[in-house]
Amino acid sequence: MFSQEEIHSRVKTGNSSFTINRYKKAANLFKIHSWAPVYVDIGGETARPGFSVMSQNLLSTMFLVGGYDYDLFEQTGRFRADIIYKGFYPELRAGFSGGRRSVFDSEKNENTIWQQTAIELSAGQSLNLSKGIYNRGLFGEASYALIKNSSNIESPHDFNESQFSVLTYRVFAYSYQRQAYRDLAPAVGINADVRFRHTAGGTLDAGNIFALQSNIFLPGFYRNQSIGFYAGFQHASPQKYQFQNMINISRGYFNIPNGDDIFSFRASYRMPLAYPDYNFLHSFYIKRIRSNYFFDFSKVSGGKSPDTYTSAGLDLVTDLHAFGLSTPISVGLRSIYMFQLQSVAFELLFSINFYEY
Repeated sequence: MFSQEEIHSRVKTGNSSFTINRYKKAANLFKIHSWAPVYVDIGGETARPGFSVMSQNLLSTMFLVGGYDYDLFEQTGRFRADIIYKGFYPELRAGFSGGRRSVFDSEKNENTIWQQTAIELSAGQSLNLSKGIYNRGLFGEASYALIKNSSNIESPHDFNESQFSVLTYRVFAYSYQRQAYRDLAPAVGINADVRFRHTAGGTLDAGNIFALQSNIFLPGFYRNQSIGFYAGFQHASPQKYQFQNMINISRGYFNIPNGDDIFSFRASYRMPLAYPDYNFLHSFYIKRIRSNYFFDFSKVSGGKSPDTYTSAGLDLVTDLHAFGLSTPISVGLRSIYMFQLQSVAFELLFSINFYEY
């Protein structure tokens, strides 16, 4: 028999008994649960080439990811560590990154490469305004970053080392009609993303940058198909340093010169091709094969080399589950024709759907 004190600290089920312990939040903030051969962005809930290790506590209030993040546009990589705490209002986030940066210099017709270290702190909050058949929401965030640029063996001899602070503000709103399970995108939906970033002090004045972008979703010609449009506008007032682009540009181009103004437009048509429901090698369960036809247009003006960049192509993607994991992943191949370069390129595609299980 248990004593009176033991009765309050034990639970007996069948022939087994379990000790009840007080859960200490501070002592259980970290719990490493998985790794991935990609870098998982816990803020944007996307995956990029790289490597990552992830941690999440039992209360789902503390999220941590660390690893190596590769930038396909700059073709450089950096080590990163990001942490989000959702136990308060607003949500708090901190991040650290260090690695190579690269930007195309149109005057020298070559890339300028340097080393960059950054520390970022941010506070944001999302509001769920869903009602009826529509998912609606609003998200706001303000962030501060301390950035240090230093030269490495690949940097030009006249590279100026610097350290400066940056403030960024963002508002994101969306309204989507609820999707059927097989829909590739909302039948009807729209979102809008507004961002503004400026220098807050330091040894380098990077000026400011403003970006506005939006996605529109419309029904396709047959069920589960989708027509999508994207439009983005960016205005930059750079000084001795230029911020990274905040909007999407035409796919396939990597060395687009920076400009004061960039306008980007994308049109796409998504459609399912087959539902094999096939278990390959008892390790990969293939659910669906789908395609995406796209056309991209970007116009750069106000810079040293203003021009337009257009491309068109096809994505062939397979949605599957790997090694019995419940989280679905997508892998595929993208073929792109770049009109200005008159050339064809191919890219591997990989993504993780964090919302579907």
